[in-house]
Amino acid sequence: MTQQDKHHPEHSILLSTIFRRLIIANFIQNVTMSITGSIDTALIGRSLGATGLSALQLSVPIFFIFSIVSQTFGSGASIVLTRQLAGGERDKAIQTFSTVCALTVCIGIVFAAIGLFFPGIVVNLMAGSLADPVVKAGVTAYLKPILLAAVIVMLYDVFVAVIIMEGGEKRMMRAVAIIIAMDIIGDLTAIKLNAGMLGFGLSTSIAYVLAFLSLLGHFRSKQSMLRIETKIKMPYLVKGVILAGMPLGIRFLCVFLRPLFVNRMMLEYGTLSALAALSVQDAIHYFPQAMCSGIAATALLMAGMLFMEQDADGLANERRDILRWSFIGCTVFAALTGFCLPVLIRIFTTDPEIYSLALTALRWYLICVPFAAVNYATASYLLGIGKTTLSSLHIVLDHFAFPVLWSRLLGAMFHETGIYAAFAASEICMTLFAGIVLAGWLIYRKSHAPKEAKDTNIYELRKHVTSAEEANEASQEVYAFYKFQGIDPRQVYHLSLCMEELAVNSIEHGFNDGRKHHLEVRTAVSDEWLILRLRDDCRRFNLKERYEMLNPKDVESHIGLRLIFASADEISYSSAMYMNNVCIKIRLKDKPAAA
Repeated sequence: MTQQDKHHPEHSILLSTIFRRLIIANFIQNVTMSITGSIDTALIGRSLGATGLSALQLSVPIFFIFSIVSQTFGSGASIVLTRQLAGGERDKAIQTFSTVCALTVCIGIVFAAIGLFFPGIVVNLMAGSLADPVVKAGVTAYLKPILLAAVIVMLYDVFVAVIIMEGGEKRMMRAVAIIIAMDIIGDLTAIKLNAGMLGFGLSTSIAYVLAFLSLLGHFRSKQSMLRIETKIKMPYLVKGVILAGMPLGIRFLCVFLRPLFVNRMMLEYGTLSALAALSVQDAIHYFPQAMCSGIAATALLMAGMLFMEQDADGLANERRDILRWSFIGCTVFAALTGFCLPVLIRIFTTDPEIYSLALTALRWYLICVPFAAVNYATASYLLGIGKTTLSSLHIVLDHFAFPVLWSRLLGAMFHETGIYAAFAASEICMTLFAGIVLAGWLIYRKSHAPKEAKDTNIYELRKHVTSAEEANEASQEVYAFYKFQGIDPRQVYHLSLCMEELAVNSIEHGFNDGRKHHLEVRTAVSDEWLILRLRDDCRRFNLKERYEMLNPKDVESHIGLRLIFASADEISYSSAMYMNNVCIKIRLKDKPAAA
């Protein structure tokens, strides 16, 4: 049984606002690789020509190898940390974060050792036996400094995932600016010194080192609820992080393997110019792909939080936001990119053959952008609601099986044009396939559902509050609603008082900065608990820290705060995803009667 906010039917406006802010933050983070990749491609294409572009195209998968580790740990950590902080387990969250960082460093050292002592192994894996010897030499020169900086590159990804989860977008944007600026300076220096692919590799590595140092400061500031400690617990904590982040690790494994197959198919069915055009396509397609990845990363964080809270309405709102941003936002983004293609491609090459092939490749790719956004977000949503196996299967089909299959089929029939068209064919096919499977599952579930569903005996009330008067009205509604359900009146009274105190406090201290803010109140009966959750997008306010600072002898100060802690059995606070989240639990004396 659920009662919605009659005065504000758009009670989920806060979630939609946060969804938009997270997409923007994740887009900016993902577009970093787009911009740096575009800069490298443009300068390499103009200074080293088709040979340099081909070497870059064969080298890029090394970043996806790093991402297999960093995205598994980063996404897994963000999911686990969100749950731990929401449960008030800050010390445990600090241990989790420290453990993830330590393990990332260990794996990065292994990559650095391979780059220092056995670079030929990685080069042969990337380039294969079909590549020209000059191209192979370029791959070798580019990969050496990148491998030596593996620890920094992977830790950068882990830090960014956690910082976005904590709402530290300003720090993240500063790091992005550092990477872009230093990459441009380094690339221009490499050209002036005639340093070739080695110079471009060094430029990228130095840019990541400086950006990493900027991010490191976040965990030494008061903005973060986390810090890095030497005390770690490997087996217990890492298992949960890896399980949570495994599907995204699988995604980057597929994204790494796919170019290895597609690049070799291009060398088999196409030409060196066609492979160079694929490098130009990759440089430009990173921008719409960053939007798709931003939607997916947001879907993961939001779904994990809402699923943990058993917020069915919030999850339904999220699904609508996913479709809206995928089919409307990404279509507009792709159309604008398509309009600019003639100018964009000229940035990367002056070769008329590469220009023509790149134009064909990108036009095919842009067709699939809205479908790619839906596919990316679907896999993330499934992971967020705990469907890890389904998410992993979806990722393997979308990022490896369908693209390689369509590249083989269309490449054999239409050569390089077929391989370009395979990207669009695979994404559209994946969307249709997932839709058919979902429709079949819903039909099956409906036909096999019992005629009379059992009453779950769960009661819920939501309110969207914008003033102290509305907070008082909401408090009265909460009292009347739960008293009617047969819950102990004294406990309901305590809950309503807590709600009003917290809401008024949020409005008085968080709504006074001249910006528009939102406060959402949700109360529910779940199992043995009467639950109150307040969520706002105001500045950080840790209820528990403020209570611990009170003078125990001065009992007359902050009476409202003392009342809350006296009435509640459990209180948790977390500051994540640009939101303050306060959850209060009161253990029920008597269960509500069935409706």
